[in-house]
Amino acid sequence: MKICVVSRGDIFPPNHGAAVKLYYTMTSLDSTGHDIYFVTEENNRYYHVENGKFKERKYPKLFEKIFYNVGFYKKFVRWLDVPEKDWILYHPIVNLNLWIRTLFVVLKEEVDVIQSEFPAFAFPALFTKFLTGREVSLVEHNVEYFRIQETADNLTERGKKVLRFVERFACGLSDYVIPVSREDGRRLNKLSIDYSKVIPIGVDVERFERGDGQRVRRELGVDEDTVLLIYHGVLNYPPNQEAAGILEEKILPELRESDKKFKLLLVGGYPPGVDDDDMIVTGFVDELEDYIDAADLAVVPLKSGGGLTMKILEYFSAGVPVVATEKAMEGIDSEDGEHLIISKVEDFPKNVLELSEDRKLQNELSKRARDFVEKFSWKSVAEMYENLYKEGN
Repeated sequence: MKICVVSRGDIFPPNHGAAVKLYYTMTSLDSTGHDIYFVTEENNRYYHVENGKFKERKYPKLFEKIFYNVGFYKKFVRWLDVPEKDWILYHPIVNLNLWIRTLFVVLKEEVDVIQSEFPAFAFPALFTKFLTGREVSLVEHNVEYFRIQETADNLTERGKKVLRFVERFACGLSDYVIPVSREDGRRLNKLSIDYSKVIPIGVDVERFERGDGQRVRRELGVDEDTVLLIYHGVLNYPPNQEAAGILEEKILPELRESDKKFKLLLVGGYPPGVDDDDMIVTGFVDELEDYIDAADLAVVPLKSGGGLTMKILEYFSAGVPVVATEKAMEGIDSEDGEHLIISKVEDFPKNVLELSEDRKLQNELSKRARDFVEKFSWKSVAEMYENLYKEGN
């Protein structure tokens, strides 16, 4: 089967949630024997995924003269009353260059299915469907209509109507609508949208099983008596900003009142400025698995956001015990006390302290979480896409 993925192009390296999802979806489908092509606006070439490598292929010379006008796209998104920070997700509505590129690749490579990721990227895919009859799938990383309302300040009624229209239009004309969690499936149903099948975001289980945490602890100067907590993600993303603030302003200060010594490790791009000896901020790191393995506990006090929280799966794979809010666990059907501790934000210090003192419970949670996360392997995810496209709706 030949599949053309159309989406945002900032996936090299795959160091944020959307990039990880896109990169490993394509490489895992490639590994199961499918021809995968990747079309994006940010790059002057399209890609053919071969043996896990993204190999560039050329467009006709004429395409190089049609430039990527970031300023225009941002103005267009502002005109729609959609938050400008989300311009990268909504420019495909009017980006005729991306429409033409998608059509070209589908015809040249004789593609069977066009897989758009994020609602507005369905527009170029649907244009190509109209002209060629190819099937289109829309993968919902989040239900953007709800996600943006949760995270945006002062979203206007016009902006809400635009988001709702884009979501319903894109889903309504796509042959397959694929949310990444059952919770997002329920959100789609609230918009009167039927979906085809839930296919979760995957995780590279083997990678996170082999982290070298001792190296990181030595380099950071964290001794064995210190309980090292970890939280990671793109730290200028509003839900992550909020969670980091809760950790710094509420959870860590309360933990300091105990007899144990705690430090917090914040890993990820665009970190906040901090002036606290008990907080270690790294920015992006290449060996994320080593940093996660260095931690004693993972703390995820998320209060907003959507989709499936990939960091939870990475902590599970690494065998790091987790304390998380119910919001952070949306889409992951794990059980409180079985695979992790689910906690209200106000109870985090108490639950973190108790778990840090219960080595037996830590080991039990880690073992059960490792077993649980196997079904989220990228190989399993690729098989779900393959089966859906073969069986049809």
